[in-house]
Amino acid sequence: YGYILLFEVLLNLMIALGIGIFFSKMQAVLFFLGAYIPLRSFCGGWHADEIWKFRQEILECDAENEDQFAGCMSLDVSKSSEEWIKICELRKSEETCGDTGAAVPSHTYLAVRKTDGKVVGVIDLRHHINHPILGTWGGHCGYSVRPSERGKGYAKEMLRLNIQNAKSMGIEKFLVTCNSENAASEKVIIANGGVFEKIIDVDGCKMKRYWITL
Repeated sequence: YGYILLFEVLLNLMIALGIGIFFSKMQAVLFFLGAYIPLRSFCGGWHADEIWKFRQEILECDAENEDQFAGCMSLDVSKSSEEWIKICELRKSEETCGDTGAAVPSHTYLAVRKTDGKVVGVIDLRHHINHPILGTWGGHCGYSVRPSERGKGYAKEMLRLNIQNAKSMGIEKFLVTCNSENAASEKVIIANGGVFEKIIDVDGCKMKRYWITL
């Protein structure tokens, strides 16, 4: 694809703007959810507004989905985008992730379309899965694509880039799981090299485990 890139939001506005100009021809960019200040500096608060619109669309369209906020833990209960961004910052560290209710540290990314600044998805990356739930069916990441933007290839590219980041972290085997009835997610996993291992039962729900060797 090549229309989505991952990079960390920078503290320096001029450097960030330079990166924005460099990638001006790209259709979409994934912004790392760092501290609230650099996010505001880079986009003047625009993406904070877009995060909230993303949240509202998920709530309205995926009301019956128990896993409606996969990859964006706490967004459903946060009182504002700013609050959620601060939570994401705390999750980056082993020392502070527990304060947010997270079992292991993780990074969170926004998929932002360059053409209109619209948040089209969110994906996270857990630094490890040394945890009973994550090691069994949680896996290394979760993701959500905005309902109005599904079926356009964003999920496939988001996972591809997340796998690259996992490799840079030193992760050698990447676990991704999906509901056995979620054909769309399964297709995304397989397209990114996922090798089926087995089906497990999680409280009556059949989950498929896939491994990706990095």
